[in-house]
Amino acid sequence: MIGSSKSTAMCELHPSVREKTDALDAAGNTTAAIGKGFAIGSACLVGLALFGAFVTRLSEAGGVLAVDLLDPITFAGLLVGSMLPYWFSAMTMKSVGMAANAMVIEIKRQFDLNPNLLIPNHPDRPDYDKCIRISTDASLQEMVAPGALVMLSPIVCGVAFGTRCVTGLLAGGIASGVQMAISASNTGGAWDNAKKYIGKGSMNELIAQVEPEVVIKGVVQQKKSQIYKAAVTGDTVGDPLKDTSGPALNILMKLMAIISVVFAPLFMAVNNGGGLIAYLDFGTMTAVTTNLVAMPGSAVHVAGPQTAPVFTALVFAVGAFAGMGGSLFARRVANTPPKSMVNRKSLQEPLLVARATGLDGTDLAATTRRISA
Repeated sequence: MIGSSKSTAMCELHPSVREKTDALDAAGNTTAAIGKGFAIGSACLVGLALFGAFVTRLSEAGGVLAVDLLDPITFAGLLVGSMLPYWFSAMTMKSVGMAANAMVIEIKRQFDLNPNLLIPNHPDRPDYDKCIRISTDASLQEMVAPGALVMLSPIVCGVAFGTRCVTGLLAGGIASGVQMAISASNTGGAWDNAKKYIGKGSMNELIAQVEPEVVIKGVVQQKKSQIYKAAVTGDTVGDPLKDTSGPALNILMKLMAIISVVFAPLFMAVNNGGGLIAYLDFGTMTAVTTNLVAMPGSAVHVAGPQTAPVFTALVFAVGAFAGMGGSLFARRVANTPPKSMVNRKSLQEPLLVARATGLDGTDLAATTRRISA
């Protein structure tokens, strides 16, 4: 009931019902944000406990118990783990947008196919099953990629780069995931409530001062103002942020840790926890990092092979090129319009134009027009 305020207009209920449901929706957003805080804290503690279990299990198998952030492999895993919650959130929010676009296209197709659906109390009914199928298919198919990202990240890091990289990955994922989840839950609810706050007229005085053109016969038409339109945009982003990405980050923190605990024997089986990268003889990288961060003139110096600085420079160069290549790839993907889900031309022009039949059942000739792809 709390989240059903938007359905009152569709049900043609009295406007006072919408006011009551909006108030309940706003209260529900605040209550949900508080409740999600407890869920996020619980997920953080569970992830931390599983992280400790993973390190303990490595120690029992002969690995190193300490987590050294000066180790380049561990620090690299920390950076990757801190990035994963943002990548995961972007994927889930994009999936919500694609499913919503597919739903809009289907609804518009039905309206174009049968304009009688726009006539109140007409006996023709929409094809609800098709819309339900779109939502159900999207909820399953669109979560394949985010789920694979969460489950494969610790496995790939553990097999390729060793257990030290996994420890950094889990630490970065938990630290970054907690902050991202709290931010998503609170900002999403705040954006939703901001739209309701403006929509009920609480900012009419400011709107009248800033946008006098929306004042008609002394009445502020707040829903025609740019302030309200900006709030609607914020609500469009806030809904998937607080209802999809935020709660899903709790699963990210726990699932990454439990996958690491389960596959810990596999990680230790690959070169005694060193990963495939340990087969490359680059020397003691911890010593190299310690020497790099030591202040000039200090007595801190750890002996290491002469080839290690070359390897460190190579790692920085590869990372820089990978970062630039990733930026160019992301820009290219962003500038490329979607091929299957969104067709802006189809949203601007009708797929089918027909004359509505009379309520008495009179059969009128229909004219159709297909838009070329």
